[in-house]
Amino acid sequence: MAKSPRAEELFAEEVLRRVLGIEVTQRDDGSCDRMVDALFEMPDGRQGALEVTTIGEREALELEAIAAKREWHVDGARWAWMVHVGRGVLMRELEHHLPTLIRLCERHGVTDPRRVPYRLHGQSTAFEWLDTAVWAPGRPACLASRATPKS
Repeated sequence: MAKSPRAEELFAEEVLRRVLGIEVTQRDDGSCDRMVDALFEMPDGRQGALEVTTIGEREALELEAIAAKREWHVDGARWAWMVHVGRGVLMRELEHHLPTLIRLCERHGVTDPRRVPYRLHGQSTAFEWLDTAVWAPGRPACLASRATPKS
């Protein structure tokens, strides 16, 4: 079954065409493992192969792309927060539970939701959900900003 080239492969091929002024031939059709993405020939006759790699797991890169498309501002938050999301966490669930967890942490002066008084855990489904997320602590010394991340 023929596979379509990834966007980054097509981009790299086009860079070679435009910068070096050479022909580039798509090679990797998915028919066997470890096939180079494309072949090319320099004007002096030297031949080359193009292989485009991505450092990172596809699932993690897709999750990062989804997260980057949203604004993660939490109304009323005073601290800066960083959350590392575990496998299988749905971004809509994170978006739903994150404000509750952050507000409770800040209200109780703790940097990790697991340090919110246990008696409050039953008042929100956010704590049940939290077991699926990997949490990095908040930074009270770093005030939150509404700056949009650069893409």
